[in-house]
Amino acid sequence: MSSTKEVRAWGKASKITKDAYQFDRYETPTRYPEKQYFDPSAIKPAGSAWEEADAMHDKLDVDDIMEEEYDEETKLQRDIFGVFFRKKRREDLGFKEKESSLVSLWDKVNGTMPWVQVALEDNDAIHARLLAYLDWGFRGLGQIFFCNNPLSGLLILIALFVSSTRIAVHCVIAIFSATLSARVLGFDTSLIASGLFGYNAALLGIGLATFHSAELHTGYSVELPFLTIFISILSGLFFVGMSKILLAYDVPPMTLPFDVLLSTAVLGSTSMANIDFGEIIIPSLPVYGDQENFPDYGLTFGSFLLIVLKGIGQIVFTENIASIILLLIALAICSRRIVLTALAGSALGTGVAIFVGLNPDEVNAGLYSYCPALTCLATGIFFVPSLSTYILAAFGATFTVILQSAISSLLIILGLPVSSFPFSFIIITLVLLQGNTKYMVAVPLESITIPEDHLRRATLIRGGFKLFLQALGRNVDTDRRARKIMAKLRASFDLGKVDLSVGKEDVVGQSALNMFRKMSEMNGAESSRTINSAQFGGLLDSIGMSQEPGKSNALHALSLMDLDKTDSISQEEWLVFCRNCVELHKVRDILSRCFQFVDTSGDGHIQIDELNEALDYLDEPTLSEEERKTLGRISRYPNEFDNQEMITYVVLDTLKRLVQHYHESMSVYAPPKQATTQYSTIELPSKDDAPPEETTL
Repeated sequence: MSSTKEVRAWGKASKITKDAYQFDRYETPTRYPEKQYFDPSAIKPAGSAWEEADAMHDKLDVDDIMEEEYDEETKLQRDIFGVFFRKKRREDLGFKEKESSLVSLWDKVNGTMPWVQVALEDNDAIHARLLAYLDWGFRGLGQIFFCNNPLSGLLILIALFVSSTRIAVHCVIAIFSATLSARVLGFDTSLIASGLFGYNAALLGIGLATFHSAELHTGYSVELPFLTIFISILSGLFFVGMSKILLAYDVPPMTLPFDVLLSTAVLGSTSMANIDFGEIIIPSLPVYGDQENFPDYGLTFGSFLLIVLKGIGQIVFTENIASIILLLIALAICSRRIVLTALAGSALGTGVAIFVGLNPDEVNAGLYSYCPALTCLATGIFFVPSLSTYILAAFGATFTVILQSAISSLLIILGLPVSSFPFSFIIITLVLLQGNTKYMVAVPLESITIPEDHLRRATLIRGGFKLFLQALGRNVDTDRRARKIMAKLRASFDLGKVDLSVGKEDVVGQSALNMFRKMSEMNGAESSRTINSAQFGGLLDSIGMSQEPGKSNALHALSLMDLDKTDSISQEEWLVFCRNCVELHKVRDILSRCFQFVDTSGDGHIQIDELNEALDYLDEPTLSEEERKTLGRISRYPNEFDNQEMITYVVLDTLKRLVQHYHESMSVYAPPKQATTQYSTIELPSKDDAPPEETTL
C-alpha cells in the first residue's frame, strides 16, 4: 500500500450529529462539542517547578531539527540520525526503498485513492470542479460495496451499462441529483466527497428503473426521471436524519434510506396513473405447511457457483455474467479482502437457503445470496479482520437468510420486495456489539477505510504496545513485523559478516563510510581506524543536529555500540550503528502510530488511564503496579508521559537489548542480575549534564 493516508469516509461524522444552531449561536454549545484537548496545566500547581518543565516541553513539542537547506549528502546523514530526534517517520526518509513501477501503479489505484482528492482540493478551475463531482459520484457508486474508490465506482457504472443502459442512466441521474443537492444544502463536504450521500441514491435509481420496466435498453418514460430526482434528493435528507439518531451509538444508517424510500415509492405508485411499477410481487398471504420437503434445485458445482455470482450481481439488480465479472474486478481493485468476503457471504447464504429448503426459483436467481454477501462485507469493514470477525460474519450471514425469509413472508402481503432490509437490521445489530466483546476489535467510524488498512493499523498498534511493554520489562511475544525488524537488527551485529565493500546502491553504507572518514581526520589528525564520542558530537553539530535532548540521545546510543569496550568505535561498529539507525526508524514508526491511537486528546501526552483503556480495548493485560512505577521513573510527569520522550526511550532500550544479545551470544558479557526489579533501566542523559567535549569539523 502507498504510504499516503487512506481516505476515511466517516472522518467528519460529528458534523451530522450536531444540534441545530440557535440565534445565540456563539453562546449555545452544541450537543456533541468538538474534542477538547487535555491541558496539563490543569493538574499542576502554579508557581512551581512545573512551569520551567512546561516551558522546556513546549520547545520540544515542535520538530527538534530546524528545517534548513542542506545538500543531499547532509540530508541523508540527518535522516540516518533523525531517529534520536523528533523527526519524520520512516516512510518519509531519503533512504526509502524503491518500488517497481507495477507496484507503484497498484498502490495508486488500490485502497481509497487519496491522491485524487488531494490533487483536486483547493482547485477552483472549472475542469477541476467537474472532476471533483465525478470523483464524488463514482465514490458513491463504490460505497454500495463499501469501496470508497472512484475507479471501483467507474467500473460498477460500466457494469450497469453492460447490463442495461436504461438502468445505468437512471442510476447516474439519481447519484448526481443526491450529490448536488447535498452540496447545495450545505452538508459537510468531506462526507459528500466520500460518496456517503450517493450510495443510497444510486440504489434507488437502479431499483426504480428495474421495477418500472423489464426493458434493458428501451422503455424510457418522462415521469420516472422526475420521480428519481425527487426520491434521490430525499435520500440525502433521510441519510442525515437517520444518521443523527444512529450515530449516537456509532452506527451508520447503512441502506435503510434506500429500503424505506423504495418501498414507499412502490407502494405509493399503486394510486398513481402515470407511474406504474406493476405487480412486482403478487400480493398473497403466507402459506404454511405447503412446501416440498426436498425442493429440486438441479444443483451441480457449476450451478452453485453461478448462484454465488448472481448473489453479487443482485446487489445492483443484475444477473448479467459480464457485469458481475466487472463488479468483482471493481471490488478487487479497492480491496482483495472485500471481494473474497463478498463471495464467501454469497456462498454461505446460498448454502443456508438450500439447506433450509427455500423457494428454488428465488434461490437460483441469487435472491437469498446478496443480503448475506452484504452482511459479511460490512462485518469485515466495521471490525478488524480476524478469525472471530469472520465467525461473527458467518453467523450474521446465516441469520440474514432466516430474517429475509421472515420479512419476505411479511412484505408479500403488500406485494413489496424485500430490498436490503434483512442486511440493514442484522448489520446494525452486529455493529452495536462494538466495545462489548473482547474477541473482536471494532473499527471506529472515523477510521474506516479498507480491511487491509484496518488490519495493518491494528497490527502496528499491537506491535507498538508490545515493544513498549517489552521496554518496561514485560515478557511478551512481539508481532511478526517487530520480530522481522529485530531479526534484521540482530543479524547486523554479526561483525564477521558485515559487508564493508559497500556497493553503489547502498547509499546508507556509502554515507556511513564518508562520515567515518571525516570524523577520523578531525583537527588535522591522520586517518584513524576508530572514532570517539567527541568526534561524533562534532559531526552532529556540523549537520545541524545539536539540539537537546536529541544530541545526547544519539551520543548515548553510540556509546552502546562500543562492543569491544575500548572507549572507541571501530569502522565495523560504526557501519553497524548507521545501518541500525535506519532500521530503528521502523521501530519509531510503529511506536508513533501506537501512541497516536492511544493519545485521544491529541496533546502529545498519554495518561496512564488512557494507556490502560487502550490495552483493555485490544484485550491486553493492563499495566501492573511495578510497570506503573517504572513508567513513573522514566516520565517527567505524574500519571502521564510525553509521547516523543517515551518513543526515544523505547528506541534506546531496543538498541541496548540488541547489544546485550550480542554479548550473550559471544559469551563475552553477561548482564548482571538486578536484585530489586526485573525491568531494564536505561537512563536518558539529563539536560543538565555537561555536554561531551566537542570537536568541530
